[in-house]
Amino acid sequence: MAYQNNCAFVGRLGQDPVVNETGGENSIKVANFSIAVNEVRGTGDNRKEITNWVRCVAFRGQAKTVESFTRKGSR
Repeated sequence: MAYQNNCAFVGRLGQDPVVNETGGENSIKVANFSIAVNEVRGTGDNRKEITNWVRCVAFRGQAKTVESFTRKGSR
């Protein structure tokens, strides 16, 4: 039986993705980027906004998509 974990983070990119290629004859693209995810806690005057940073890595085709369509501040 195959298992797959999925997570969906909604936020904004903290900086432009860093895209590199692995060495060797079978090199693949690797994109590294961070997403800022905001969380609001409390109510009324006690509201507090907390920002969590999620580090992400994309490979091959997904790295090409990240490189083409995302920039700093984009969702």
